Amino acid sequence: MAVFETLTFRLKPETDEVEFRLADRAVQGDFVRDIPGFVQRTTCRSRDWEWFVVTVWETEHEADKAKHLGESSRVMEKFFSFIDRESSTAKRYTSLD
Repeated sequence: MAVFETLTFRLKPETDEVEFRLADRAVQGDFVRDIPGFVQRTTCRSRDWEWFVVTVWETEHEADKAKHLGESSRVMEKFFSFIDRESSTAKRYTSLD
């Protein structure tokens, strides 16, 4: 079973999208890719500027460990500094197959 974490959000109005996308790439290149159990991470944007990130982990235990590591990560701190927290929703799903 895999674990899918989703995050939907809008950027803060004053955010430079280029800077945000660099921070997003740093999450993928400098943070999650080296965490055991990481499978894949994808960032998407809708036509109305809502963003969606899905991260896939092998197990819920590994997803929990990554969340804990993220709480003290400067890379994650920078990523979240661009996000309008009131617009964000995080969810976790477990595959059934």
